Amino acid sequence: MIDSVEFFCPNCDEKVNYPATFCPHCNSVLSRVDEKLSSLNQKRKLIMISIYSMCVLFGIDSVLVESTKVTIKDFLLILMFAILVTFFCVVDAKLRKKTIPDFSKWLIFFTWPISVPIYILWSRGKKKIISSILQILSFPVVVLVSAILTGIVMILIDPNLFPY
Repeated sequence: MIDSVEFFCPNCDEKVNYPATFCPHCNSVLSRVDEKLSSLNQKRKLIMISIYSMCVLFGIDSVLVESTKVTIKDFLLILMFAILVTFFCVVDAKLRKKTIPDFSKWLIFFTWPISVPIYILWSRGKKKIISSILQILSFPVVVLVSAILTGIVMILIDPNLFPY
């Protein structure tokens, strides 16, 4: 059985911990959470861990690779990131009981730098605009922090690496 899984109340869209029988925010009676919801929640967590891991890789790669040419490795990193954020949107929409048409899934994939922030704002609603913006900004912050930390480690290893 499931110990503690977060899901969203279908009435107010607030987080609720399983095995709650009513929403602590709006007092709506909740139906029993099935295994599919738990599975989707686990997939979403795994996808988010993968997305943040990709952000760390982007940050490290930006410091270690001096080339300004786009290589096959860069293409594969971006492709993998596009796949992950598209999967995140699809799984998150299912958990939030929102529908993303099939064509829109392809649109998210090809235009992810624009469409994913739009999806996050749309799916969270006006009530959660601040947390939505913070979630959107967390990805470039992780890239930047990992790049800075990589630079610091490289300077500690070899102080002559950056002569200025």
